[in-house]
Amino acid sequence: MIDQVADEVVRGYVKEACGILGFDMSNVRIIYVPRIPPDAGISHHSTITPDGCLVLDESWVNQEIRNETPTSTRCEVYCKVRMLYQQAKRLNGFDQYSTEAIEDASAFNCALQTIKGLTLPMPPIPPLVKSLLDKT
Repeated sequence: MIDQVADEVVRGYVKEACGILGFDMSNVRIIYVPRIPPDAGISHHSTITPDGCLVLDESWVNQEIRNETPTSTRCEVYCKVRMLYQQAKRLNGFDQYSTEAIEDASAFNCALQTIKGLTLPMPPIPPLVKSLLDKT
């Protein structure tokens, strides 16, 4: 079961991301599950569904918040909200595991954390940074 404080933190991150994107927060349904099955042998703490759900591993979220180390949770939520936003724009053919979707979500996460004045847990991916600079 998700801890109330952890749920409030996650909802706060969703609200922040939606606010920047101009995406109605009511479009994001949050579901907590005991475990998210691996995809292609890769374990995940979160995923999105085609019908607009953000699915989070409740034990992982609870542990992150209890340990006062929510940076990974923030990153996951920001990235997945960005993916839900992109999914809503492209009704057919959105793949959350595509390189394009992952790079876009990662760039959004980095940008939003930078805007908020937060220290990122790791440096941005060099090719991603180059592609963002080329676009400006």
